[in-house]
Order: sequence, then structure tokens, then C-alpha cells
Amino acid sequence: MCLRNDGCVSTWQREGGNGDIVAPDGRGVRIMMADEQVPDYLRTHRLQDALLKFGVTFEAEQLRAQAVSSGTGRAAKTLVKEGPIRVTLVALRRGVVLEEHHVAGPVTIHVLHGAFRLSTAQGDTDVCAGELVALDAGIPHTAHALEDCALLLTVAMAR
Repeated sequence: MCLRNDGCVSTWQREGGNGDIVAPDGRGVRIMMADEQVPDYLRTHRLQDALLKFGVTFEAEQLRAQAVSSGTGRAAKTLVKEGPIRVTLVALRRGVVLEEHHVAGPVTIHVLHGAFRLSTAQGDTDVCAGELVALDAGIPHTAHALEDCALLLTVAMAR
């Protein structure tokens, strides 16, 4: 059995008919069977583990396509949810505005492609591909997509 994500292919062995898969290195991984009435995303995506690896470019391109077809012009996918850490990939269409909001913990926003304007009480700053901004916990902010963009958000949730 081959599982594919971001262009990497690994050969995995199915053990029995219970959905347990064993990776080439012997790790056991539970992947739900297709007849278990669970969306594909939840069947194939783990939010926490000892090691997670993502093809962020691949994931961002999939989200961009979802944002294009969505009525809101945005799409998001949580990649990691471990303890206080949340890593979320967000795609925004040009012109989309995320109205003022705040996050309980500190946050970083890394622009993978495109550009957006971050507005806080201190003023506006345009953030472009390859740049990273950090906000302290609880800082109210607004985001406005100046171009189609993909953002990688990392939040340290308050405990």
C-alpha cells in the first residue's frame, strides 16, 4: 500500500482488516477504514504524534483551491494541535478581511506566499511572502489580504 502526501511515497503494510498500518520502519499507525463514515481529512491527518512532517507547499496549494471555491474566500487547516501549540495553515483570497479578533496566547504569522495587511492599535504593517510577524497574547488585530496569500499561524495557547 502506498500513501502519498506532498509528493513523497512510502510503502506501508496493512496488518489484517482492522485498519492498522505498519510503516516501513515498523511504527504502527491507525488509519480508519473507508467504510467508517469519517471524512477523508480525519481518516488521513493526525494532529499530534511524536513526529509530524508536512509538505506545506502542497497543503497550501490545496487550501488555495478550497479558498477559491468557498463563498468566504478563505480556507484553513490545523496541522498541529499538541499541548499549548497550534499550527494552522490559512489561505485567503485577495480582498478578504478577517475582522478584528485576538488570540489568548502569543502568535506568529509566517507569509508563505502573497501579502496581507496587519492592523493593530499601533498601526498597519504590510507583510509579504517570506516575512514573519509576531503578536503578543491578547493583541486585537485585523488582517486584510492584499493578494491571494497563504499564512502559517503558530499560536502558544494560554494555559
